[in-house]
Amino acid sequence: MNSFKNFQKNIFRITIILFFLFMFFSEKVDAQNYSTLCNNGMILENNGDINSAINKYSDAISIKPSNWKAYSLRAKAYYAIQNYDKAITDISQAISLSSDDISLKEIRANCYLAKEDYDKALADFNLVISKANKNDIKYFQTYFNRGKTLYYIKRYDDAVSDFTQAIYLGKKDPKNATNTSNYIYLYYWRGMSYMEANKYSEAVDDFNTHMAIYPNYIQSIFYQGLCYYKTGDKEKAKTNALKLIDIDPSKEVYFSGNHLLEIYDLDARRKIVKQSLNDAKIAINGYNTSSSTTIGNIKLVEAFAKLNKAWLNSNEIKKEDRELNDTILKLFFKIYPLMQEKPELPELARKYMVQAKTATEEKNYNEAISLWNKAIGVAPYYPLSYFNRALLKEIQNNYRGASEDVKKYLELSPDAQNARDAQDKIYEWEGKIKKTNTTSTTFTTSTGGVMQNKPVNSSANDNAKAKFILKGGLNIPKGGFKTTPGNIKDSAFLKSGNLGTQTGFFIEAAVGINFSKESSVVQFYYNPFVFSCSSNKMSWGGASTTIDTSRNIRSFEIAQRYGIGFRFAPKLLLAFFYRPGVIFPLNFKSTYKINSLDSTVYQVTSTMSDKTVFMMSHTFGATLTYSFVSLSFEMYYAHPTFDVDVNNYDSHPTRIGGYRVSGVKIPMRTNRISIAFNF
Repeated sequence: MNSFKNFQKNIFRITIILFFLFMFFSEKVDAQNYSTLCNNGMILENNGDINSAINKYSDAISIKPSNWKAYSLRAKAYYAIQNYDKAITDISQAISLSSDDISLKEIRANCYLAKEDYDKALADFNLVISKANKNDIKYFQTYFNRGKTLYYIKRYDDAVSDFTQAIYLGKKDPKNATNTSNYIYLYYWRGMSYMEANKYSEAVDDFNTHMAIYPNYIQSIFYQGLCYYKTGDKEKAKTNALKLIDIDPSKEVYFSGNHLLEIYDLDARRKIVKQSLNDAKIAINGYNTSSSTTIGNIKLVEAFAKLNKAWLNSNEIKKEDRELNDTILKLFFKIYPLMQEKPELPELARKYMVQAKTATEEKNYNEAISLWNKAIGVAPYYPLSYFNRALLKEIQNNYRGASEDVKKYLELSPDAQNARDAQDKIYEWEGKIKKTNTTSTTFTTSTGGVMQNKPVNSSANDNAKAKFILKGGLNIPKGGFKTTPGNIKDSAFLKSGNLGTQTGFFIEAAVGINFSKESSVVQFYYNPFVFSCSSNKMSWGGASTTIDTSRNIRSFEIAQRYGIGFRFAPKLLLAFFYRPGVIFPLNFKSTYKINSLDSTVYQVTSTMSDKTVFMMSHTFGATLTYSFVSLSFEMYYAHPTFDVDVNNYDSHPTRIGGYRVSGVKIPMRTNRISIAFNF
């Protein structure tokens, strides 16, 4: 009874110790799991899988909802997919959890700016800049973005001031010393602000600076020409107009000769585009409702003519105009395949196609693509232009662009003879896109917040790597085992006790391999190498029975482990396993003496020696894993084999007889409680 009470006390003490160890490591476990999820999210995001990255950040938030970092990362991911409302919700939560981190306010300001909520964006930018060192180059982007916000709310003089400060800081940054393109875009924005403030000379100078780096930037060319036009310098205005037509030759149809300067009248051009687009929609509706094939075809021709007029008058200067262009293109792609008689290819488009073919033959692929761009600009409905441009993009390993072009080709010419081959090419390129996908998303702040994630090797995925496992715990015997006359010879000594072991300890090291993704609900794992050492003292239960415990039973074990686990939460895994092993006794041929009085007056001494070099063991168990810490309960089975020598002594004592029984198998069953660390 006393032995059982002591056993209960030991179990209670062990449980308390394990509980406090578990609590001690829980905070560290949370931190590691939280960081792992955030890092995995950034890897996925840099590889272009934004939605999976958002899931990782959400899992991290579920672990530490009071930590702001994952909220800010998820806000950036939402920003990347233009879900600005959710981005603002997340970054606002991050701000509430870390009110002292001013960089978070800047992130939210950028979200408001993207959402075109300029008043709220300005409020956050003002707060950041109010605490900024105006000479610190890290605030370059902050002034830039606040300048854009001020421009959009038509505070042009204030915008000029911010852009000027941003330019000043950009020039101070050493990384811009040899790469002015990092801040040169500011001159375009300041030029726009000067122009809106009717300071045309200053605007012209800024546009010149910008075009020194980006000579074909349409907006700079256009607005600089507009400034010349407003100041009465028509010759320079014409020079810029000709540059625009050279970049987009389709505008030559309506804007040439005496009509050249009409290219700057955006309002008149926009009015023509909208009216022509509306007329085209009416004609398309007439086609849809007509019961006559002839009339339907006439309506399609009429719609095409109106769309062509809208396209040739269009521009890409402002967002509104770009949206109109998208509508025109969608309608082109809708009606062109329906037309029984295709429109004749414009001579201007044919000219660029011939020149593109020549450039291709000369292997001047960049020039060839530029010429195909011009041909498409004149006739965006002609299918072969897209197909030929796609082949050039393939040569330059631009598989995404090539795939998009062939999709347009098939959309405009679904019945093409090579449609099957073209679709197969898309499949081929999509496979190459996956192999080379290193897309990264950018969310830059000046004060440190969430910055651009650098591309990470795409081989770093969600699959778990091999792990090293270090385990230690207690062997707790599951009772003793009575010997029987069927096992060894009948003896009062042998029948009076239960042979077994006392509580001991074991340590274990293993290499683990997980065959499943860490995020999978069901996990399969395998430990090909498990090495274990254990030590237990012998015990003998029975009246008037003692055992010499000066030496322990020690053994070394080699095993393997097979398991299946179930992940209930990102940080919690419950697993069940089977572990077969081979035991090698370390104290081979050691002896254990047992002294007992049987029912007669003789004293009996028995010595047992390890019989076999090795034996099998079997273990069944369950493990609860919290990140890198695991608690396990195991049921361990083995059958050590001994030789038993029974010697009878009289009371003097003088040996008066004895016998040996060889190969006695004594089952050893223990429960094991352990704690493990996974690295």
